[in-house]
Amino acid sequence: MQNEEIKLTNKLNMGKTGTGAERVVKEKREEKLLVKKVKGEKEVYVGQKVKYEVTDYNKNKSEVTENDKKSIKWAAIVDGKFKFLFEKGEIIELKIRKEWEGKELTLMPYLISPQKDVAVKIDVVKFVFPIIIDLYKMPGLNEDGADIAKDMAYGFGTKYFNPIYDANTIQQYKNTYKNEGFNRIRHNVFSNAEELELPPTTNNSKGTVYDQLEKINKAKNRKAIYNKEDFPAVAKFLNNLTSDFGGIEGHSDYRLFADFKDMAKVFFAPFSAEMRKNIDNMIEHFKANKGGVYENAILTKDIKDHESTNRYCKEVEEYIAKKLKEHKGNINKLEDKRIYFTEEKDVMEKRKKFYSLTPLYPAKFSWEGAKNATQGRTIALNDIWATEIVITEYELNENNYTGKYQVTLYDHFGLDDDDIKAGKFAGWGAGFRAWFILQHFRGYKPFVTKITFERPFRGEI
Repeated sequence: MQNEEIKLTNKLNMGKTGTGAERVVKEKREEKLLVKKVKGEKEVYVGQKVKYEVTDYNKNKSEVTENDKKSIKWAAIVDGKFKFLFEKGEIIELKIRKEWEGKELTLMPYLISPQKDVAVKIDVVKFVFPIIIDLYKMPGLNEDGADIAKDMAYGFGTKYFNPIYDANTIQQYKNTYKNEGFNRIRHNVFSNAEELELPPTTNNSKGTVYDQLEKINKAKNRKAIYNKEDFPAVAKFLNNLTSDFGGIEGHSDYRLFADFKDMAKVFFAPFSAEMRKNIDNMIEHFKANKGGVYENAILTKDIKDHESTNRYCKEVEEYIAKKLKEHKGNINKLEDKRIYFTEEKDVMEKRKKFYSLTPLYPAKFSWEGAKNATQGRTIALNDIWATEIVITEYELNENNYTGKYQVTLYDHFGLDDDDIKAGKFAGWGAGFRAWFILQHFRGYKPFVTKITFERPFRGEI
């Protein structure tokens, strides 16, 4: 009872005698130092080294000693479990660990015990591969992505007057292509591996024999873009030049294929036995009339190591390096699923800033061009039609990174009227004329050529 009286007396006397003021000062002096605020990045990724800093205490900063700062410990909550970290101090540089990827991390600095209300919540970004960083045009479609590419058309000389592909079919193709690239099963109609059916008709009657024959003819020419009677207009001198074997309706397919093969191997691949094998395989694939996607290890190796490919890949790697610097190593930020077509105004602007449209393998008046022409590249590819660039691996180690990217090059093994126009060398070659006739007037299907390879990249942010 006596002690309680003393306490009550002291309270009543506060402010009169100065005893209370002295006690407040004494209690403040004895109050434990606590961390009150912390700041730092709230979105991070594995391998990154990130700074976190204590910014406030329950006392004035002037009262916080260097020893106090050095004594600050750090803990984390991951998957609902506390983890005590090795890092200590008012400022730490935390290296984001692999086991935290895709999780929320609660980071807590403390002097006595961790408190959830003194923390920073951090999302550890997950890198999901593959990451598409560039799509330039699409296999099987024309320059603006609106219909069939002319060199992928084929038929028996009766033009199909409607658009070859309807807008809905093309849009579905674009939607899936953005996410998975070219799928040779789902997209087989665009590689000519599957026939394209005639649109449904409202007339249910069988019609006359003439009607039935016309329907059969339309089905055979569902992907035809040229009429036989228009052929002299497509290449005015072509009929005359084909007169040596009877014009368009002349010699057999066997004779036409013989001309095609002789030209391709003798004039366009005399100095590479390996690439002669490849072009022979390509012509046999064309002769088999099955369309689809053609891949060949000989062709892939030759193109992967070519000067033009190396230049293109160097530009791609410079683009990756530039973008990683801009985004502080976050590879997810490079994702770009937009399909770029040449008719769009910003395509050239984008490419010229970073890298070329495609690698090229044409015949030109240069040492490289001469090798292309005589070592089987020009006849097999010439220009590349479409490209995909995909990041397949990436690892960040503080300011350094390593990774791999995959390049997929697509071309069409087929001809159109632009290839054999008057004045072009191709129009004078019996093999090219034979190729054009076989494709557009004998119904042999052009196909998609695919070349895929991986390259490593590395750099510093």
